[in-house]
Amino acid sequence: MLFLLGADPGITRVQLTGSRASGRATARSDWDFSVLTGEFWQVRGRLPGLVGPLRPVAAQWDRLSRTWCHMLLLAGPVKVDLIFGQPHAPSPPWQVSAATLPGIDDHFWDWLLWLSAKQEAGQHRLVAAELARLHEHLLDPLGVTTPPTALAEAEASYLPARGNWQRRLGCRCPAQPSTPSAPHSSSSHPAARLSCAGSRPLSTPTSTRARSHTARWRGSDGVQHLSAVHQRVFRLQEVSETVELLEPGVGVMLAVRGMTWNLDRDGVLDHVLAVVCAERDPGDPGAEECAS
Repeated sequence: MLFLLGADPGITRVQLTGSRASGRATARSDWDFSVLTGEFWQVRGRLPGLVGPLRPVAAQWDRLSRTWCHMLLLAGPVKVDLIFGQPHAPSPPWQVSAATLPGIDDHFWDWLLWLSAKQEAGQHRLVAAELARLHEHLLDPLGVTTPPTALAEAEASYLPARGNWQRRLGCRCPAQPSTPSAPHSSSSHPAARLSCAGSRPLSTPTSTRARSHTARWRGSDGVQHLSAVHQRVFRLQEVSETVELLEPGVGVMLAVRGMTWNLDRDGVLDHVLAVVCAERDPGDPGAEECAS
């Protein structure tokens, strides 16, 4: 994301913020990027082309944010928010039509994924307040009379309400043929929308660590080399010796906790600061070490 947005001459700074930058993220936490620009309206028009290489499943401007925020849903699913400083007036509740139903569908799954991360982080009061807001702005316009008290209830009430409107309007929101834990196949559904039909609901959290535990374990000969561009970003050009894991069964994950740089309007990335965390299995002594 930093490279894609940093290529635009109207964007002066891109910075990872929120829980991903502070190290408080859960498996489902979104990726928040603060985007600084003095040419917002021009950048706004170019933004779909800038993020196009990511092949987002859904992309829309946040209707309820008080600053302009472009929300992306990527295969996974993964939620990404591009947060601009310019003020934005919140929109009223959705009005349902054949033209707005796909946007309503995008908004619902984006909202539900965001809420699942908050629930996973234990922010239950926020989840309860947002479920009431979800009902006011999205579910009630669809005809759902009872506000949900849990994410599973929201999903269970949304799907039949959406189906009723699809039949009534003679339109359809394309469903995602893969599960939320599997990547999308862009060739088979270039305009796919997220749907949990036939797959694990978003409201049932799972652990990324648990899913990837087996895949992380490698022998000491399984060294993976960073690309040249990442070596430059992390300032590893002078590292001449290959680092191997000599203890069998030890897996190491490097997670970038935060990164920012200044373009200085010259298109050259400089002043890079990366905070990196090295993790082993949580059961090991001294399992986590951080450095910057």
